[in-house]
Amino acid sequence: GEVSEIEWYRMIDNLKGRGINVNFSKQGSLMAGYTTPAKGERKLTYDYGKYRYKMQLINEIVVNQNFSETEQFATLIHEVAHIYCGHTGDYKNHVNTGRKPPWEDRTSLPINEREFEAESVCWLVTQRRGIDNPSYKYLAGYLNKESDSIPDKISIETILVVAGKIEQELERRLKPLEALVVSKEKLKQD
Repeated sequence: GEVSEIEWYRMIDNLKGRGINVNFSKQGSLMAGYTTPAKGERKLTYDYGKYRYKMQLINEIVVNQNFSETEQFATLIHEVAHIYCGHTGDYKNHVNTGRKPPWEDRTSLPINEREFEAESVCWLVTQRRGIDNPSYKYLAGYLNKESDSIPDKISIETILVVAGKIEQELERRLKPLEALVVSKEKLKQD
């Protein structure tokens, strides 16, 4: 299968409403992409309905522009999964006072569990769209060596919930996360 251009751009736009900016840059052949916490007090603009929102930037995702569109898509899903699974914890310093954080803090999970969860989300989302993705090969590398079973501390519920959230972002425009809204103004009508 191929990545739908509409879903691709909808996802990137919806991420702005979650305080996440996506950049494409040339990386080495072994670097698909990564996510980093935002530096400083930068904002994103997100138009939804009749309003333009200023969103607190909390994460930046970098995707290797040298990769195929399918590889870029899988990389984006994997990196968003890390954020939504709570593996980065970067929202802690950015959420407006008194508002519920947009996702749980699960930064204490060991690296194998974090990678297994993100790769599982990526596999679910790409498989449901008929996109060939080698995630299953990576998942095998994160199995417990002694028992050949999935890592102990992963959350199947988190994997399924995050896959569902990402699929919603691919399928329709979503309201901005209130916890990250800095300001909003009415758009001018022509």
